[in-house]
This record gives sequence, C-alpha cells and structure tokens, in this order.
Amino acid sequence: VGQVLELRSDQRRLYYLISKVKSYQKPTYRTVWEALLNLRQKLLTANVLKLAIPKIGCRRDDLDWRIIRNMLEVLFRFTGIEILVCSWNPRGPTEHR
Repeated sequence: VGQVLELRSDQRRLYYLISKVKSYQKPTYRTVWEALLNLRQKLLTANVLKLAIPKIGCRRDDLDWRIIRNMLEVLFRFTGIEILVCSWNPRGPTEHR
C-alpha cells in the first residue's frame, strides 16, 4: 500500500497507485496520500512534467474529491508538474452547435 507501479511504452508512462491491499477494499486518505507522495517522487526522478489523472478515490471508493484535489495541490505545488484531471461523462461528449 502506498506504492506506485510504472509501465512504460515508447512515448508514454502509466502509473498505477496502490492504495489498498485487496481490490474490493476501500482506500483511506492516508493510503492515497502515501501513493501520491511516491508518485511525485517517481515523476520528479524521471523528469516527467505532465500528468493526466482521473478523479482518483472518488465514485466507488467514496472519497471526497475536494480532499484529494487539495492533496494534489499541496504535493505538486512548486514541482513544475502540470496536472490535467480527467472526468468521466456518462452521457458522452457534449455537442456545441
């Protein structure tokens, strides 16, 4: 718990945050914090300056996105890492006419 698994392809890196022991368990804010802390270290070590991330810990895991967002802001402030938060839209893309 708190670890980060990195998978690499040609131009992309995928990071899996381990925030619980079993897949059916719920993460805690502490385990998410530890995983994000380790993610920050991996990104800085690899000189990765852009990160796209979903709203982790939300939906099925029942954590409050506002708290997770604050964690991201605190941990990544002054690192130079740009974070893009991706959100799932069940209705699909919105059309503008």
